[in-house]
Amino acid sequence: MWFNATGTTASSSGKGAKQGGTSGKAAVLSGRRSLWGNGTDTSSPMLGVDAMIELLLSMPKNSSSPGGYSLIPVMAWTHSYADVVTIADALASAGGFDVVLPSELARRVNENLGELPTCTCSTPNAGTAGQNKYTCTDGAEGFCSAEDTCYAALPFVKGDWKSGCREE
Repeated sequence: MWFNATGTTASSSGKGAKQGGTSGKAAVLSGRRSLWGNGTDTSSPMLGVDAMIELLLSMPKNSSSPGGYSLIPVMAWTHSYADVVTIADALASAGGFDVVLPSELARRVNENLGELPTCTCSTPNAGTAGQNKYTCTDGAEGFCSAEDTCYAALPFVKGDWKSGCREE
């Protein structure tokens, strides 16, 4: 299931977005949250139908930001096509969302975001304060907040801190 904002003030977000750029590199799109089980806590990575709808409706909408795109993996053993349709219908009723094929999502991400700087954790999962450094392709470097660990094993888009830093 793939969601994309329409216009300049629309979309859904969480974790995972465009990784890498378009100058001879492939963009990697990863899931933000999963439709898995019946979770109701919208901060959880695995959500049920109602929580997924609530989360997506609450997210900022901006097609020129990585936060404006969401890829939602669906656990086939706990959710059906009907669940996906329920979510898509709820988003359509709210307005400002497009449910698109993966190829269209990738095209829109590349078209609207272009080359974005990415960051890499210097020592993934090494710990919090002082052990949570990241370096970025634009030359910047920094640390996650003191209570967070830099966990990402792969590069993440600069500014999409939830995709690289998380509370321990």
